[in-house]
Amino acid sequence: MRRGDAAGRAIVLLTREAAVKLGLAVGDVATDRPLIELGLGSVEIMEMMQRVDAEMSVALSPADIFRYPGIAALASRIAALAAEREPRTENGGERLVPMRAGGGREPIVALPGAGGGALSLQLLGSELGDSQPFYCVEPAGGAASVEETAAANIRLLGDAGLQGPCRLLGYSNGGWWPMKWRANCWPWAAGVVGDSARHPAS
Repeated sequence: MRRGDAAGRAIVLLTREAAVKLGLAVGDVATDRPLIELGLGSVEIMEMMQRVDAEMSVALSPADIFRYPGIAALASRIAALAAEREPRTENGGERLVPMRAGGGREPIVALPGAGGGALSLQLLGSELGDSQPFYCVEPAGGAASVEETAAANIRLLGDAGLQGPCRLLGYSNGGWWPMKWRANCWPWAAGVVGDSARHPAS
């Protein structure tokens, strides 16, 4: 399939899926607006990604949703992936999602807990405003300890040009995880927000 044909097919697919989820006519779906501005939630966007992956034989990442926020832009990305016809591999660039890269304030770096991710934080990112740089580190397996995870994520942020100080936004069902993560990042991280109500027995 030619790239132009793939982009056209992707626009039709995405627009149709968005229309169904929003209860709109296909012609009423704006293809140049970010998906969140259309009224789509994180679960609905994830379902759309899965549908596109299955029908177009691609593998979209959460980073793609933020780098190509509108249907038309995302369709171009899908067409590029379809033309490559190569499996997407997990790498640091895909794990760091620039939800809002611009702005002059101290960056916030979100570190979701198990089951979380960039899509679940998109409304927060929108509410923070254009002046607040906001990044999300997608969870990754393979690390044996919190210390190793912290070291890997600090390298990831450094490779992206984020040298700190940054604000860490983390949460964990166990409560102690964000605090321990911060302890391993100090003084790189200026602060942390997280559920610290429960700590493991010492």
